[in-house]
Amino acid sequence: MKKVVSLALALTLLCSSIVFGCALAEDTFPDGPITIIMPNGAGGSMEKSLRRWQTYFEEAIGTNVNLEFIEGSGTLIGTNVAANAEPDGYTLLMLSGFDFCNTIVTMEAPYTMDDFDMLGINMQDDTAIMVRKDAPWNTLQELLDYMKTVPEETVSMAVTNMACSDTLGVKELEAAAGVKFNTVAFNSGSKARTALIGGQADVGHFSLFGSVAILEDVKVLAIHGDDNPYERWAGVPTVNEVVGQELHSITSDYGMLAPKGLKEQYPERYEKLVNAFHTAWTDPDFIAMLSETEEDKIYNVMSPEDSTVFLQNLLQLVEDNKAVLLGEE
Repeated sequence: MKKVVSLALALTLLCSSIVFGCALAEDTFPDGPITIIMPNGAGGSMEKSLRRWQTYFEEAIGTNVNLEFIEGSGTLIGTNVAANAEPDGYTLLMLSGFDFCNTIVTMEAPYTMDDFDMLGINMQDDTAIMVRKDAPWNTLQELLDYMKTVPEETVSMAVTNMACSDTLGVKELEAAAGVKFNTVAFNSGSKARTALIGGQADVGHFSLFGSVAILEDVKVLAIHGDDNPYERWAGVPTVNEVVGQELHSITSDYGMLAPKGLKEQYPERYEKLVNAFHTAWTDPDFIAMLSETEEDKIYNVMSPEDSTVFLQNLLQLVEDNKAVLLGEE
């Protein structure tokens, strides 16, 4: 009888030890670096944005971050790798909202929104139309007037990739102004900006603050947003003001996603990540640094719930403009 009792006690202690061990492992998350998959090329606006808050996040979460660049197919390839990663909190995806939605709607991506857990969206960077400082056009109207005097596609337009919001913005501008660019996608914001500065493209359609590396070498002709709140570019009109129509506001919307299952399987890890991102994105020192360049005006930190609604609305916008994006109208 004693042996039976002893055996039962031993089993109980063993089970308790296992449970305690699992709980202990959960409490120590993260006990190694976190990998953030970047579905665009290195040096682009996504990386520049992340590098601004990386150290604040690392301090809040208590570990280092490694960036893994997996570019191609308008962010589809890297996003799919993240969708199939282990949902343990150690592999995350930096979200570029429009690209993400466009790959689902127009590129038949093997994933949907349901394959991810939302961690949060933190910014919407206005897109701008820009040319080199030695370009002959000083305003968007001058550029459009010139384009009407030459054959279609004479003027080349550099964009990051054909899945990004630039595509919708350029196509709507073409329709409103009655012109046609030779649009060239580079699968990397860094490569696209280099092409503009190097003379391989005449015009660029890029996120404003994502273009910080070239801003001293370009003229911003128009802001592709609802308004222009920036003192640095005071007097620069919006695209809507130039064409006299209400076109969509084009922004680069960034945030963070995790593979589906993190929130359900590891709720404590999920909450820790959400809180760490929020802490980093709202850190007073970080905001003060942003305000020096007016970047604080593009930061709008959303909860996971509000971020999900935002992304759902963006997905509907892309769906509503599917024919335009596919060049069918």
